[in-house]
Amino acid sequence: MSSPDGEIGPDGTSVASAYGSGFRLHSLQGKLLVESEAVETPASSVVRFTPDGRHILTLDSAGLRVWGADGKFRRSIAPTEDQLRKAGENSHRLAISRDSRIAVCGQDSLDVWSLEGQHLRSLASHRLPR
Repeated sequence: MSSPDGEIGPDGTSVASAYGSGFRLHSLQGKLLVESEAVETPASSVVRFTPDGRHILTLDSAGLRVWGADGKFRRSIAPTEDQLRKAGENSHRLAISRDSRIAVCGQDSLDVWSLEGQHLRSLASHRLPR
């Protein structure tokens, strides 16, 4: 069983953590600020703030989810069956561009997505050989 993922918000005053199929947002003092809407997806394994703090992204075995920082579900960015098959259980890395418009996820290969849901490209992994 993996440990829950979490991240401190860009303003340094809150923490988002993976919870169920979405996330929870707490103050640094532990007060629950937001719990995301319930959606029918697998449990989230990764949670990240966009640098502008307006959105929170979650990643699960079925794809990428975009949420408002208010907890409202915005959209699913679902990979194709081929991309899911390639990613398998290794789709647990997620990075977001500084302008909060692009996300990159994957591990053995990387998929680049616009946060509007458009798949921009797939890239071979840049991992060094062992």
